[in-house]
Amino acid sequence: MAQDSFIITNNNEISTAKLASEASRKGQPCPFCAIANGNGAAKIFFESEQVLALLDHRPIAEGHTLVIPKQHFSDVTQIPQQLGGELHHIVGKVVGAQRSALRVAGAMVLNNNLIDQHVSHYHIHVIPRRVADGISLAKGQSVPSGSRRLLEVADLLKAAIQ
Repeated sequence: MAQDSFIITNNNEISTAKLASEASRKGQPCPFCAIANGNGAAKIFFESEQVLALLDHRPIAEGHTLVIPKQHFSDVTQIPQQLGGELHHIVGKVVGAQRSALRVAGAMVLNNNLIDQHVSHYHIHVIPRRVADGISLAKGQSVPSGSRRLLEVADLLKAAIQ
């Protein structure tokens, strides 16, 4: 297990483990662990032995994908090198699938590590981008999460990720 790391803000030392535990919902199991174990609802379109790619349930853009390890890690400092390589290899496959299936120009790839990390399970956002799409992380959701189109997008990406 990785040693705890610390963040210094305003001369206060904050344990990243404390931040991660505060980010998780009190008394509730990790939703991504539930998904990885087959007990959670998700639109999964890619699965390997260690990694899942699924559509975000509150997408910023159509095709907004989360790439997650099946094993629980709360932040990037805990990810073993081999798994980190696989995660980013899958991110590349997702970007290629988004370009092909959704005809987008590129993608924004990011990770909120502890700060603004609403689920305390490491995950990478892969957000399809179009020129002048107006996407801003500060604006929040721009695609309805319950739409039929999410199922169609998951099918398109599943077919394109091969």
